[in-house]
Amino acid sequence: MAAVHDVAASNAQILSSLQSPPHVVIVGGTSGIGRGFALTINRLCPAAHVTIIGRNESAANEILSQLGSNGSFIRSVLNSKKGDPSKINWNNMGLETKCSFLVAINHGFAFNDLIVQYFASQPENSNVSFIHSYPGFVKTPIGDNLPFYIRLPMKAMIAITRVAVSPDECAEFMIHGILKAEKGYIYMDEKGETITNKTVANEEMLQKIWEHTRESISRTAS
Repeated sequence: MAAVHDVAASNAQILSSLQSPPHVVIVGGTSGIGRGFALTINRLCPAAHVTIIGRNESAANEILSQLGSNGSFIRSVLNSKKGDPSKINWNNMGLETKCSFLVAINHGFAFNDLIVQYFASQPENSNVSFIHSYPGFVKTPIGDNLPFYIRLPMKAMIAITRVAVSPDECAEFMIHGILKAEKGYIYMDEKGETITNKTVANEEMLQKIWEHTRESISRTAS
């Protein structure tokens, strides 16, 4: 398994050799992993145009000041290892009826898996890579607002095991996986490697996920 410095060197070489600079859109780009991703792309490829999508305008402005003229902000990456369509309650996709927290989490993982498969299955997307990635444990402020009885044990575990990486290190591994991704859908682990032992959804499942997604968006927007 490649070390982060080897991955970083490979990323820099590939990005610097591109004939035209990429346009990178990062959802959730104002903090944590997204912030690290935006700044790492900018460092490796200063000519890249980076668009960050998030809710914190002041944080976005701080990042944009580092990105320079190639940055932009639009006001507005779960667990690719655990998604399993068999854990979806197809009769309660919107979780309108009572369910456990674990069921809701499993729905989120599986929905992301399947929507990636759905987009990749569309003929107009035959030349596009759709990736659902698992970032692993990353040192971000995401847990700061959790209840203390969850926050403190989580921070203690990370400190003791030293399994967490910085957002910049995570970004290097994610970029590494993106740069070598083939067309279609890909599930990626915390090292940017492809996850192969995943359950493939059938066409009926993909259609149900897409229709549910469209209905949910329409209902929210109306």
